[in-house]
Amino acid sequence: MVSFSKPTGSFELETTVRLLLLLNNSVALALSFATLRALFIVVGSIFAVSILFNFFVLLAKVRSRRLSLKTDDEKQCPSRFVLGIDILGVLAFLSLYVCSTIETATRDTWDWAPKLLMAYASIGTLVAFAMHGYLSLKNAQKYIRYRQTVTSRCPHCHEELGFVPTRIALPPSPIVQAEASTGPRESFSANASGENEGDMLILKS
Repeated sequence: MVSFSKPTGSFELETTVRLLLLLNNSVALALSFATLRALFIVVGSIFAVSILFNFFVLLAKVRSRRLSLKTDDEKQCPSRFVLGIDILGVLAFLSLYVCSTIETATRDTWDWAPKLLMAYASIGTLVAFAMHGYLSLKNAQKYIRYRQTVTSRCPHCHEELGFVPTRIALPPSPIVQAEASTGPRESFSANASGENEGDMLILKS
């Protein structure tokens, strides 16, 4: 069986992406609040939620790595909650990118400082959208692999039954059974001793 909780190296690619996402969200959070615009205050709040979520996910991964050293043979199901939040992050940051870009382009002001802050914060939403999209695809792939390799469990006690469920073979059709039962007919021929004794062969036309 494939173990999904077993680390493949000191730093997995998913862990690296989450660390970069924390860095991106922290910078974009500061830029969003610095604009003092209502829309970008909302953008900064979403960045704050993403920071907290990824921080707790990284803490959970560190804890699961320590536990996997003790239970190396036990596989763990990838978190559907993390997968759902990553998909929600993709939709949220895509919407925020569109809204913030429109707000930045249509803002009529002579001061370039707020516009630059708004533009950089908008780029931060695009980066967060791409990173959450990558993480959601990786988690979905892990979950699909887990469901393909998981053994059958009892529906009452949820204990593993120790075998992978296979397809039930259907009985063969009557035509196949008839073809299997009718084998090739044996050819009859007189042997040497029979011919000497005068045996007769009855041939049916």
